[in-house]
Amino acid sequence: MKSSGSNSSSNGNEGCSSKMERKTIEKQRRMQMKSLCFKLASLIPKQPSSYLSISSKEGGTQVDNLEEAASYITKLRSRIEKLKEVRRRISNANANANANDKRMGMLTIGMVPIIEVRCQNSNLEVVLIINNNSYRNTNTNTNTNTNTSTSIMYHQCHKLTFHKVIRIIEEEGADVVNASLSSLADKLVYTIHSQIRNPRGGLDASRVSNRLRQWIYI
Repeated sequence: MKSSGSNSSSNGNEGCSSKMERKTIEKQRRMQMKSLCFKLASLIPKQPSSYLSISSKEGGTQVDNLEEAASYITKLRSRIEKLKEVRRRISNANANANANDKRMGMLTIGMVPIIEVRCQNSNLEVVLIINNNSYRNTNTNTNTNTNTSTSIMYHQCHKLTFHKVIRIIEEEGADVVNASLSSLADKLVYTIHSQIRNPRGGLDASRVSNRLRQWIYI
């Protein structure tokens, strides 16, 4: 009888030990998953309205966080495809412009500004593509002694364009988060990211686009 009781006690201890091991393994698995989620979050650039929230107090379950990360990656892939399309359009426009007489200026496809306004949730993105030569042509002077003043006017035109675009965006109800100016071939690309002040009230992207077009084409 004693032997039977001893065996039962031993089996019970082994069962408890096995249960504790499973709990330990599960705890380690959860900690590892949490660590991986934090690493994933560190790879995603911080945005005004975060696509990924890891905090358990704010972001819900890890499954939710992974879905948000997947959504961000999908949006990023879509943005890359759009930028590729913009680049293709610029390349085509540049080829068309080179095939025509430079005196045609704004009448050629390559010289016509491209304006793109995208509004998603509380984020506003404005891309303005202007031919670099359009500024140079307006300041052309046959007198070589005026090259310095022409260069100053040329850079002032860039600043005026940047400031005017930002002003229109802010007047329409958005705060500029970051802005950049880059060049591609003979094109200038202005990219401005903004945060809508009142997401519930929304922002009319078409109105922003129309105001920019009215100003650019004056």
